[in-house]
Amino acid sequence: MVTGDRTVLSEVLETVGEPEDWTLAYQLVLAAALLDPVDRAPVLARAEKWLRANQRRWGLTGTAQIAVACDPDLALQVLDRGLLQREPVLVDTLNAAAALGPAAAPLRPRIEVLLARDQRFTDLRGGMWTIRLDDRIRQAAANALAAIEECA
Repeated sequence: MVTGDRTVLSEVLETVGEPEDWTLAYQLVLAAALLDPVDRAPVLARAEKWLRANQRRWGLTGTAQIAVACDPDLALQVLDRGLLQREPVLVDTLNAAAALGPAAAPLRPRIEVLLARDQRFTDLRGGMWTIRLDDRIRQAAANALAAIEECA
């Protein structure tokens, strides 16, 4: 927010219209976080409407964060799909599960399975880079489990 004026941001967001793809829905969620709660709800409702209408897109980067910002029950469905994806969606999904906190408890068994894997998540033909990606996935899974347990 360049000006720091939430009223201006609200006015700009009103002119944007309905999101046609995940990138705009995701940007609406990011912008909504800067608004007062009263102004935030209609912006999040537009992002949620896009998410509900585009279930086949739930495995895209950013969709987990959209769901967590909009509706915890919907988030569990989106996160469940995201846990089947590869990096970077898997890391985004695990980070979103951490943001959801204890409400993500139904996902605990699936996350524990990820951490219990003996093999790497990524193809080792990529060298050190893939090892770092694998480490990111494992760290994100550990963070998600810690957040689930935090207030349980």
